[in-house]
Amino acid sequence: MKYFFYYGSIAIAWLLFLWAAGRKKPGLHDILIGIVSVAFSLAFEILLGTYARLYYYIDPPYDIPYMVAASILLYPLLNTLYVLFLPKKTKTALLYTVFWIAAMLVFEWASILTGTVVLTGWKMVPYSYLTYVLTYSWIYPLYRYLNSKYKIEEAKAYR
Repeated sequence: MKYFFYYGSIAIAWLLFLWAAGRKKPGLHDILIGIVSVAFSLAFEILLGTYARLYYYIDPPYDIPYMVAASILLYPLLNTLYVLFLPKKTKTALLYTVFWIAAMLVFEWASILTGTVVLTGWKMVPYSYLTYVLTYSWIYPLYRYLNSKYKIEEAKAYR
């Protein structure tokens, strides 16, 4: 079940991304969020999963390739999906972000139930909750900044 959930999650994330990209073409600012998310995810997984051994993916002796693949193929797509549909109004964006964090917690819980992720010292409450709040606390303002800068540069290009 753990392999099915792991590979199925990646496949579903890619299908959702391709569907979303067909509906709303990702701009440079969206892609940059995905790239920054790769670096953030890799650092997070290596520090807390590999070195601190607070959790592992699927099988402890072979978990590093699974962590790296998820950091490259899964989490950046989820963060890009988040920003693709991020509402413009701050209050609506806050509600959207709360919903997104809840969805990520459900996804993590399902990962634990299927044995895809095994916690050895990590606790969903409070660590995962705080991690998602911190993650979206940097993604949101970075995206707003990149979005405004990208639109300014795009406007200059059409003059």
